[in-house]
Amino acid sequence: MRVIATKFGFTWPVPEEVKIIDRRLLTTERHQAMIKSAAAEALWGPGEPPFDIKLEFWRPEQARTEFLDRFYRLHPACPAELRRTMRAWGQL
Repeated sequence: MRVIATKFGFTWPVPEEVKIIDRRLLTTERHQAMIKSAAAEALWGPGEPPFDIKLEFWRPEQARTEFLDRFYRLHPACPAELRRTMRAWGQL
């Protein structure tokens, strides 16, 4: 992971505040999208407090399109090879 972080310019290890936000988002997703059960609670534990937001869930095709649109806007100089790879992932 350190090599990937160096290649793409993000911090590794991930800062604790990012981990907390990630866990809060996971708890929010669990509350809104997953079936509540004793088994799931035992597996996941109580988690961080959820965010007070309403999540919007997309079909895989829309999620892929939204992700790639945002990625290319944020990284306009993205190498053509990476663009081809990301398009290929959608073909799986």
